[in-house]
Order: sequence, then C-alpha cells, then structure tokens
Amino acid sequence: MTRERPADPVTMKRNAPSEDALALFLYDHPFSPYAQKCKIALHEKGVPFEAGMPNAIGSGQADGAFLAANPRAEVPALVVDGGFTLFDSTIICEFIEERWPDPPLLPSDPFARARARTPTSRTAWGTRPGSR
Repeated sequence: MTRERPADPVTMKRNAPSEDALALFLYDHPFSPYAQKCKIALHEKGVPFEAGMPNAIGSGQADGAFLAANPRAEVPALVVDGGFTLFDSTIICEFIEERWPDPPLLPSDPFARARARTPTSRTAWGTRPGSR
C-alpha cells in the first residue's frame, strides 16, 4: 500500500484503483511523530499513498518541490494529485477524515472522541523541549 521512494511528487503517476481515488504523496521522516500520525491515518483508512523523505531535510537546504509543499520546510506535507498541498499533521488528518469518512478514525460519541484524542495530545506535549 505504501511505497517508500525519494521525494518527487511532480512525477507521480495516477495509479488509482478507481476514478474517485487521488494520487497522494506524503513527505515524512521516520523520527517525526507528526508524520507518523498522518501515515497511521492513511493506513487505517486503507488509502493508497506514496511517501518519502525530502532531500536535504534538516540541513537548511530543502529542495524546491518540498518547499512548494510546505514553505516552513517541515514534515509532514501532503501533495494531492501532484498539485494541491497541505501541511500540519492535524490539518492533513482532518482532510483525510473528511475525504474518506469510512471507516471513521474517531467514535461518534463526544466523550469517546475526547478520550481517543488524549494519547495524541500527550504525545505532542511530550515531544516539546523541556516537557516532562
């Protein structure tokens, strides 16, 4: 379902199983919990996508395609059909949920939804410098 390759979403080919499918490319990094959150959402939904690390990540020398996807030069960034781009893991996951609502990532009950979000907020909180 996921093909890891060097990042080049401009050359993505439309290998969609149906006309309703979109070609997705996720810029990620194996040590980014935010990128992994997006990959988990895509896997849980059964959405096919390609993923790869941007060239020169962390060097301050990010390439043009990656900077076009995310001017902040941070992962994750999602390129949809080679043109539409999103960055920020929460925005990407909301797009995934709204575009592919079944199966839902969160339960319908508001209390259960809040509980399901708790581990995510704890993870984000725990990765900030100086957090305990």
